[in-house]
Amino acid sequence: MMILLDQHSGLAVNPALVGSIRFSKFNGYTYLLITMKDGFEVQVAHRPEAGVDVAKLHFQLLEAV
Repeated sequence: MMILLDQHSGLAVNPALVGSIRFSKFNGYTYLLITMKDGFEVQVAHRPEAGVDVAKLHFQLLEAV
């Protein structure tokens, strides 16, 4: 099962390949940082006006593991 991270770009990840997830704040913005098991890192910005809620994505990834 894939988790859609950004509907506009179509970015999705396979939760089975996720190594870690964490929140980060930079310049007043919140990001979800997803590190895959192979070391590749995906950064998703919290953009509720565009339908991207990183807290909800974090929960979906935790539930999928």
